Amino acid sequence: MDGTHFDDWTRMLAAGTSRRRVLKGLLGGAGAGALSHLGLRRAGASHGRPPGATCLQNEHCASGLCDLQTRRCTCPGSTTARGGQCVSTACPAGTTLSGSTCQCVCPATGQPPCGTGATATCCAAGQDACLLNQSCAETCGAGHGCPAGCRCSYPSVEGPTHCIPHPLTCEQIPQACTSTAECPQGQHCQEVVCGDGLNRCVPLCTTV
Repeated sequence: MDGTHFDDWTRMLAAGTSRRRVLKGLLGGAGAGALSHLGLRRAGASHGRPPGATCLQNEHCASGLCDLQTRRCTCPGSTTARGGQCVSTACPAGTTLSGSTCQCVCPATGQPPCGTGATATCCAAGQDACLLNQSCAETCGAGHGCPAGCRCSYPSVEGPTHCIPHPLTCEQIPQACTSTAECPQGQHCQEVVCGDGLNRCVPLCTTV
């Protein structure tokens, strides 16, 4: 009981009000306060509802869209409901949306493309690595060789070795680098023996 309610209680007793009426008034006030707090919690809980949940207005939905005909939270265009969230259905060129996973996949392999956005690439069968610059690469070494016309590279600056064309000359790989992210798509950054001690961007094999 706070000080205000205590003062009200003492004044009612001093005025000759019965104890029963005093208690009834105090309990009624407490109940109203509890209902008020409960109402606030319910109002707050109505926001951020997932797709498919009932709603009365846009503010009730996490997506910000309430279908006023069905009274259900819905997803905006180019998205669909999955796992209680709205996920994008816009896929990069050359990929399709998988109905089972709601992910963009490459038709030939059923796997997601390497990278995101307009530069995402569908890797060929056998290319098992997606590099920092959204390049597809075939990992080699430890009993896994490279196809004809390619050889296993020195370790890339990130560590793994990949299949690269063979032969290559230093004149064909002039760009210095410190990370594969600095190299054009289709290349990785690796140590080379070109006399200057620099890592260079080296083409990756596309034949698998």
